[in-house]
Amino acid sequence: VPNSPAEKSGIIVNDVIIKVGNKNIESASDVISQISKNGIKKQINILLKRRNKLIRVKVIPIDITNL
Repeated sequence: VPNSPAEKSGIIVNDVIIKVGNKNIESASDVISQISKNGIKKQINILLKRRNKLIRVKVIPIDITNL
C-alpha cells in the first residue's frame, strides 16, 4: 500500500515475510496476528527473504484503514 509502514520500511512486492517479532510466519493471517499482538504504533522486527537474501527491517504499524 502506498505510504504504508511496510513501504516506508523498505518492504517491496515479492518479499516473503519469514518472521514477525519472534514468530515464524506460515500465512498472511500469522502476520496480522503478530502485529495485532504487538500493538499499533509499537516497533516490531520483521525478517524477510528477497531474492535469496535475508533482510531485517523495523516497522511501526499504524491503522491503515484511511490510507
